[in-house]
Amino acid sequence: MRRIGFLDGFRGFAILLVILFHAFSCWIGQVPYGDRFANLFPFKQGFLGVQLFFLISGFVIIMSLEKTNNFIEFIYKRWIRLFPAMLIATILIFSTVPLIVERLNGIPRLQDAIPGLIFIQANDIKKIFHIDVLDLENPFWSLYVEVKFYFVFGFLYYFLGTRKAIWSIFGLFIVWCILTCFNNLLFTQINYLYLLLKNLGVVNYGWFSSGAMAYLYYINRDKKDLLYAIIFGLLSVLMLSGIKNIIFMLVLLIFFISAICYEKFAIYFNNKFLLFYGFISYPLYLIHESAMIGLIVKIRNFTDLIPDILLPLIPILFLSGVAYMIAKFIEPFVRKLIDSKVQRYLDNILSKRKFYKSFK
Repeated sequence: MRRIGFLDGFRGFAILLVILFHAFSCWIGQVPYGDRFANLFPFKQGFLGVQLFFLISGFVIIMSLEKTNNFIEFIYKRWIRLFPAMLIATILIFSTVPLIVERLNGIPRLQDAIPGLIFIQANDIKKIFHIDVLDLENPFWSLYVEVKFYFVFGFLYYFLGTRKAIWSIFGLFIVWCILTCFNNLLFTQINYLYLLLKNLGVVNYGWFSSGAMAYLYYINRDKKDLLYAIIFGLLSVLMLSGIKNIIFMLVLLIFFISAICYEKFAIYFNNKFLLFYGFISYPLYLIHESAMIGLIVKIRNFTDLIPDILLPLIPILFLSGVAYMIAKFIEPFVRKLIDSKVQRYLDNILSKRKFYKSFK
């Protein structure tokens, strides 16, 4: 299937929201302008760009599954899509430590690369392996949620089929919502279920299921699928706290659904600016936070001539250029290299098995 242009536009819109949130509203104790812009719209609501990413992931997940023959192949293709950029970002972060000492989590240790490279959050690694690690970058948390979702939905897809898989993950979301309402009254056994669902990131499954239903409507134009996508999305919106957050995410949901329903509306998210940022969104998401805040501090220490509101602009443009180099040149090369090595290794295993079978 050809690439759906407006999805990259939405990715670009989402990454810009996240970057602006981190630049102006998230780290008021570190940036030189403090909280002057922290409560401005849309800086304060920019974190909702992550929920928009989840909507998009729900939309494209079935496209990815339809191109694979089994669960193992699906997981491998997801891994080869995520790992190379994460490896490059990890190397880049460690290599720039002497240049950006103002990192948000301090100077990273070698073991702090483990959570990102295996896509398991630091707290889980501490509990399971008893290793003292920290997440290399704070935004990595959403990748861990995505990977868990890939495993859950991929398994359900091959076990139950497309529609039942979507309804199953939405059902998990509803169960989590009910358990959340009665969290203080839960019995010990039910509390374990609540903690398991929470650890799987089920709170975000409403977004994934809404996006998946939206994809079915996009392909089949069945109005029931559109209705389900809207209902799933609205219930996810209602789980947000704060009326401004609810309104803003509701607007994003309306934009997303409208782009799927009306080609003329989708054109607004198919412009070159948003498509560019959609193209670089993944590597930019991985590398932007600590580097951006550190560069903002450095620039302010160097000069007072730049207005505070424009201070993040230079770091954002610089990191956008770095992300473009990664997305355009470095990541495809590394991905092909890793994929060829893995395929060669698997071919060797298969050839050995065939040899032993023929020998027997």
